[in-house]
Amino acid sequence: MERLRFIKQAQHCGFTLAEVLALLQLRDGASSCCSDVRGKVIEKKLALEARIRAMKSMSKALDELIAACSNDARPTGNCSILATLASERTDT
Repeated sequence: MERLRFIKQAQHCGFTLAEVLALLQLRDGASSCCSDVRGKVIEKKLALEARIRAMKSMSKALDELIAACSNDARPTGNCSILATLASERTDT
């Protein structure tokens, strides 16, 4: 039951099953120390922060597409969102 709780808590923190396995191996390893575990957690946090930055960037890009749309009844051939997505952009 304790192992299952550990796995669930680790997953709640965003760890994949492979990463949970690595944490369990550290926990069970005689030569492992707390700094080894801390390193794994820091690594996960940095990866999460990178994903958050990427998602914020995507959200901003979507906001710009929405703002550029006049929301009228033009046919999709004249849709500003579709035209922007098809254009060559230099800001990506």
